[in-house]
Amino acid sequence: MNPPTKIVDIFGVSFAYGSHQALRQLSTSYDKGITGILGPNGAGKSTLMKLLSTALPLQQREINVGGFSVKSSKNRAQARGLIGYLPQKFELLDRRSLKDNVEYAAWAHGVKPAETSQAASWALQTVGLLERETDKASSLSGGMR
Repeated sequence: MNPPTKIVDIFGVSFAYGSHQALRQLSTSYDKGITGILGPNGAGKSTLMKLLSTALPLQQREINVGGFSVKSSKNRAQARGLIGYLPQKFELLDRRSLKDNVEYAAWAHGVKPAETSQAASWALQTVGLLERETDKASSLSGGMR
């Protein structure tokens, strides 16, 4: 397989919630890096991100992430590992510690249970929050969350 020229390739993707067409024949590609998607309410931004992150099943056509088709269940985990996705609304376990939350997120994203503590410590250190690992998530500001 040739390495992809773009990290994300979207080919004629449409998506509907019942009779509501959220995306209509979208084709685009994105290079590796940080990409922001802007548009008015109802433009399909959240639907697109859910499709890219494999939180929604692809209804038709094709999306490739790092050369992996998200249509294939075998390739979804590999595609997920290449994309960082921060939804508009997400929930933390407010009464649990920050480290508990990050360990849970690591486990939910495929980190082996025996490695979640180390992965959480590394992630918290990377973003400058290691000293707050025992604080309850509810004590964090919106930006820290």
